[in-house]
Amino acid sequence: MLLAASLHFASCSKDTQSGPTAVTGEWHLTSVTGLDLATADVDVYVVFGDDTFELYQKLGKGRHYRFSGTYTVSGTSLDGVYSDGTPWGGSYTFSVGENGNMLTMVSVNAAGYEETCTYARETVPDEVKSEAVVLKSSASGAPVPFL
Repeated sequence: MLLAASLHFASCSKDTQSGPTAVTGEWHLTSVTGLDLATADVDVYVVFGDDTFELYQKLGKGRHYRFSGTYTVSGTSLDGVYSDGTPWGGSYTFSVGENGNMLTMVSVNAAGYEETCTYARETVPDEVKSEAVVLKSSASGAPVPFL
C-alpha cells in the first residue's frame, strides 16, 4: 500500500544526478503508480535539507500533517529516521533528472510489489507549512507517514 511503502528513486533522464545534494530542496508529489492523486485526495511535499527532512502530507480530506527527522545518503541509497526515532518504511534508491527538477521514487514492499512515485521540484506553499499539524511518526492516532 502507498502509505506503508518504502521508496526507491530512479530516473530515465540522461542528466540524472545522485548524492546528497541531488535530493536537497523542496519536492511535490505529482504521480503514484496506480493512483489518481486527485480522486484519492493525496497531497505530499517533502523538503530535504543538508541532513534533515520535513514531510507534509494530506491523505484524504482535512489538513496536512508535518513529520520531520534526519536522513543519510550513501551513493544512491537514502535512509531516514523520524524525530521520534522511528525509521522510514525502508531504504530508498534515488536519482534526480530533468535538469534537477524531477525525482522518481520506486518502492518495493515485502511482497515484492513495486510502486513508482514522481516528484517535481516545487516550493511548499506557505499555507501548507503554517496550517500543518505537527506530529511524530508514532503519535497516537496519527496517520501513517508517507515515507
